[in-house]
Amino acid sequence: MAIKTLLRSLLTVHGGCLTILVLASILFFVNIGSYNRFSRAESYFSLGSRMMLETGDRLLMHSPQELPLNKPPLEYWVIGASYKIFGTDYGSGRIPSGLFALGILALTYAFGQRFIGRLGAATAAAMLATTWLFFSFARLTMPDILLTLCIMTSICCWMLVLDGISKHQYLLALIGYAAMAAGFLVKGPAAIFLTGAPFLIELIISRDLSIIRKLRPFSGLIVFLLFALPYFVLVYLRDGMGPIENWFVQENLRRFTGTSYAPRSSFIEYTFGSMLGGFAPWSILLLIVAFFDLRKRKALDIGHRTVRLLYIWMILPVAFFAASRFRIDYYVIPAFPAAALITARIITQIHLSTVTVQRILYVFSTMVVLGLLVAAGFLAIAPLGVLFPETSLVYLCAFAIICGLIPTLVCIYLRKVNYLVLGTTFAIWLTLVSINIFLTPQQSRFLPVPQMSAKVTDTAKIYVYGDAEDWTPDIRFNLPYEKPVLAVPREMGVARVKELLDEANTAVFLYEDDLLALQNLGFAPAALAEGEVYQARRINVKMLLNPQLRKLYCVSKSS
Repeated sequence: MAIKTLLRSLLTVHGGCLTILVLASILFFVNIGSYNRFSRAESYFSLGSRMMLETGDRLLMHSPQELPLNKPPLEYWVIGASYKIFGTDYGSGRIPSGLFALGILALTYAFGQRFIGRLGAATAAAMLATTWLFFSFARLTMPDILLTLCIMTSICCWMLVLDGISKHQYLLALIGYAAMAAGFLVKGPAAIFLTGAPFLIELIISRDLSIIRKLRPFSGLIVFLLFALPYFVLVYLRDGMGPIENWFVQENLRRFTGTSYAPRSSFIEYTFGSMLGGFAPWSILLLIVAFFDLRKRKALDIGHRTVRLLYIWMILPVAFFAASRFRIDYYVIPAFPAAALITARIITQIHLSTVTVQRILYVFSTMVVLGLLVAAGFLAIAPLGVLFPETSLVYLCAFAIICGLIPTLVCIYLRKVNYLVLGTTFAIWLTLVSINIFLTPQQSRFLPVPQMSAKVTDTAKIYVYGDAEDWTPDIRFNLPYEKPVLAVPREMGVARVKELLDEANTAVFLYEDDLLALQNLGFAPAALAEGEVYQARRINVKMLLNPQLRKLYCVSKSS
């Protein structure tokens, strides 16, 4: 009876949050393993976690091409646990990110409903789930979603402590330090800065020394060390200071200063492009409504600590990594929960009665509707026969996109501005889900490396030549971890490939044009396996307009 009452209460009070979590689960997990190729830096964590399980070394995990302790251990541990439960493949390595993303959405709602109400909290969670970079990384074997969850947990706990809302302030403060320690074991010192700096800045701005007393830094330091220090002590006792120095100096200090890695992206490109592009499509709305918020800061009490901390939380990851020489777009992901809460707070609570903001919401939603209509029309007329022979699937995808526009159109027609953004998030959600259901699995025809690698004998020496080097991480993942996969640069020419194939028990991955060049030298290797591939790593407009394919071969010496 008590369970039935609890369930009824959850559905009545928090039904919106539960609905968003169910829809987000579909978005994050449907066909998660159908894309059998690594994106971004997935290979480091996928290969390292698999190597950890096969070697039994759970202390100094790293991928075969990296030094020990190249990255902290927590992401390897959770991916390894997923491999143990679900098996070692592309999809199971991505499951933890999806689960952590759901945790972020739940925390966004739980924190948001205390300050901006249930509608605002649900809107913030729905917006965050359909943000381009957040959605993408919820489906990747990468640590950034887990890092964001750790940072968000710490910041939300400490914000609740400072506002005095909870009766368990001491416990919340300590949970914040434990989450910061977990973030440290995910990403390193950056997690400490991104977690603690907002409150240091708040202390400087407000000059409120009670912040120090409420956050209990001395007790927190003990909790942090209890969670974070034992791992590094064990590394030192077993392997000395070498791995720790490599991790702290090479992978953190020199990466940040750009002295050991080539700089990535310019300051302007990172500062604006990463945030605006990554938070799309909501970045446009964020800029507009934040302008209204800041312009009327006196009337809106923008000096309130919670709101001010949300802005600091949002800006800090962008500013911190903009100061680095090594900038990557996904470094801004920890800012997204704050950005979603800020936007939802303004459009559902404060400016809802402002005619100008209502017009902005109508224009924004109309633009999204038109954009999705164009996308659906493009799918219906684009030359997709090469990529998707089952054209009925393309039409089904286009039809689903059009159906997803109905709630938004109803809200526009009935002038239900309160629910307009939620209707728009549903349209975006159904578009992304339709692509993952109907189109993404079709790409598996152009991802033949798992099947090709199965044709290679366990004792063969493996090489990749020229452009085929892009497939090296996937070849490694589908072969025993101890087997090296060596690159043969194009500068060495196909004559070098001929020399390698003259050796016994050797296999080379190369493209069709390079195979023809070998045959022109009078050398005809035997094809162990072949498959059609497309160079693009994701479905994009260029790929759809001009679907050009190449043949990838795995060859050996002809018998």
